[in-house]
Amino acid sequence: MKEYKDKGKPIPWKLTENAPDACHSEEKLSLLAAKIFLQQGQIKKMKTFLDRLPDIMDRVDFLIENDRIEDTIAILKSFGKSQMK
Repeated sequence: MKEYKDKGKPIPWKLTENAPDACHSEEKLSLLAAKIFLQQGQIKKMKTFLDRLPDIMDRVDFLIENDRIEDTIAILKSFGKSQMK
């Protein structure tokens, strides 16, 4: 919808009619998907959805809450390396 607003174009009614409400933010949906994939043992997919979270601490909190300490350490290490560049 941002693209339409930026270009000054009218927003198609299908987009406004079917827009998710505030409780369905990308972050919340990504956390929910990560939780489901973790429960299914699909760790690679879980990590894909965690990578969508803009705040690294949301990722860390999720991993700690779900006893994924090794993954937490890996994320913190990679975050530290990216901050040093």
